Amino acid sequence: MLFACFILLSSPFVAAEAELVGFTALPADSFAVGPNAGGDDGTGNPVSANGRTGPFTGQPIQGFSAVQFSSQHPGSFWFLSDNGFGTRVNSSDYLLRIYRLRPDFRTANSPGYGVVVEEFIQLADPNGKVPFTIINENTAGRLLTGSDFDIESFVIDRNGDIWVGDEFGPFMLHFDASGTLLQAPISTPGITSVGSLDHTIAIASPDNPYLKTPADANIGRSGGFEGLAFEPGGQTMYPLLEKSVEDDPADALRIYEFRASQPGFTNFVGFYQKTNPGNAIGEFTPVNNEEYLIIERDSRQGDAAQFKKIYKINITSIDSEGYVAKQELVDLLNISDPNDLNNDGSTTFDFPFSTIEVVLVMSEDTILVANDNNFPFSIGRGPDIDNSEIILLKVDSLHPLDADGDGIINTIDIDDDNDGLADASETNTGTFISSHDTGTDPLQADTDGDSFNDGIEIARYTNPLKISSYPAPDGDLAPPDVPDGRVDMADYLRMYRIVLGEVIPGDVEYAHGDVYPPGEPDSAIDLSDLLLLQTRLLGRSSGCVSVCEP
Repeated sequence: MLFACFILLSSPFVAAEAELVGFTALPADSFAVGPNAGGDDGTGNPVSANGRTGPFTGQPIQGFSAVQFSSQHPGSFWFLSDNGFGTRVNSSDYLLRIYRLRPDFRTANSPGYGVVVEEFIQLADPNGKVPFTIINENTAGRLLTGSDFDIESFVIDRNGDIWVGDEFGPFMLHFDASGTLLQAPISTPGITSVGSLDHTIAIASPDNPYLKTPADANIGRSGGFEGLAFEPGGQTMYPLLEKSVEDDPADALRIYEFRASQPGFTNFVGFYQKTNPGNAIGEFTPVNNEEYLIIERDSRQGDAAQFKKIYKINITSIDSEGYVAKQELVDLLNISDPNDLNNDGSTTFDFPFSTIEVVLVMSEDTILVANDNNFPFSIGRGPDIDNSEIILLKVDSLHPLDADGDGIINTIDIDDDNDGLADASETNTGTFISSHDTGTDPLQADTDGDSFNDGIEIARYTNPLKISSYPAPDGDLAPPDVPDGRVDMADYLRMYRIVLGEVIPGDVEYAHGDVYPPGEPDSAIDLSDLLLLQTRLLGRSSGCVSVCEP
């Protein structure tokens, strides 16, 4: 394959040992309301392993395969549970859900421990968008089950819609915020010899419902979208396959580009190169617009586990064979625990689970990691079946994206450009519909470049997408050329220098500083403007806390 960029695949950089800074767990035997699950393992017998035998009362809250922030509920996270008990044939009564959890971490400064299950989103197809037969085909709610899809990854886009990566197809699935499927499953295209998409070919696993026979599959079972990352603040996603496609190198996993606005697959990005061809990937999550984290692991558990690592990749650095650059960040089998946060009497810690499928960047140097406990099958920690452990690790500096420099990384920040408008309302369409669909850019505080940020224009009923439409001058002159949305003494001093002739005003200064006569700018900034601004400032009882109204 031909690629435009020729850069070294990896760096000799060796990551510092990660430190455990937070630990908690959800007990393995945790269940939510719902019909009993685990009643049929595919042979007519109940699911049974390690002293647990179905049918279980309610729905097991297990198998966490992905996580995202719950932006409306600080401190809570949305965790995706996968298809149930591991296969299509034994998961027909396992309902596909996304759970909102609130972990209480034990840290060096807090004895906290435990996880509160706050609510869940039930995924369903009440409008019959799935074109093939599902388990609950003829029921009113058409609730989706682990025999319909193997959901392994998800993203919540800027509009609140949920995008889910599936492994049976592999498909991309589009749900609204309530969990209702909005369109038919989107199949995965092939790629040409030069790395462009080939929509005449569909990637299909043996479980793909469109295949005439499993022998026609071109990717292995459970080889679909284990990872689904997204561009912070944008509408671009990056689905990552877990297994190599037929005729691809054995160590190469495809990274696609997918846009919510299309919606659909729009590009092939490159390959992730596994360290060992037999390894699997567990998750894919953003650091910034170029760098992302990937979990790579073997399938062993407990003392037999040998390879559980997290790598940082750069999707803009691609070598001549199409592989993205990768760099080790964390060895999950070699973690320091100076405060013995898991109470095992040791100052070292490991994460020896068969499947580790959750990672999320929390801050500049902290990540969240969790295991998929494969209830009731896996015993990685012992002596009983695995709990769902959720940990916080301190790692080397990551440089996560913080577009507005407010100290809140984009993946948490609900207002990435700090213009007073929620990202969910800044739809970046270029067309203003309403205050809830502004069409503005969520990463540009002043989309139209008229020196008034989008939030101010919406509040003052001017068009944030039209440079000739802007509010009446407000006196906000400082800092020069980048007004800060406040009118205070810094703005007065700036205007004073303009009136004295020390500063020659430009377009930004005239747009904000020509305050007199009120509502009827006279294209001059002179003593009359300065006196009006002084009057407004002196009339404030407790200092200026927002833009002055004309």
